[in-house]
Amino acid sequence: MVKFPLSSKRLIELSITFNFTDSPLTSSRKFVRNQLLKASVFYFFFDLIWYSLQFSVYGSPNSPSLLSDTPLRQVFFSWAAGFAVYYTANIPYPIFAAATVALGVYEPHDWPPLMGKLRDVVTVRDLFGKFWHQCVRRVSFTTH
Repeated sequence: MVKFPLSSKRLIELSITFNFTDSPLTSSRKFVRNQLLKASVFYFFFDLIWYSLQFSVYGSPNSPSLLSDTPLRQVFFSWAAGFAVYYTANIPYPIFAAATVALGVYEPHDWPPLMGKLRDVVTVRDLFGKFWHQCVRRVSFTTH
């Protein structure tokens, strides 16, 4: 891999990276495979969480108040509901990304990650500012 820095003062932090070993077809195949694997993992965890929520006492029509349960179960079921929403939002994105790249409609670089990195989250503000709302940020497309 060879990096050539840009000479423009405005773009001093950017660099162009050329990878001479991977052809665009190979990288597209890797992208499609990785996206389908990601969708499968998301679905597996969603199904696992959904199963635990459906067959708990909270999945019944006459469910008790969550606050009447033990603190550990309160935390588990609260986080489980949050993760169920996370996986539900993330399952379709890699499927559509894989399909459109496989059909040649888009290229892998046209599909940035839907959400930020969870390890960057420290506060509630970080959760929504750096992680959750990455899909509504303005994306700049470059012409080739």
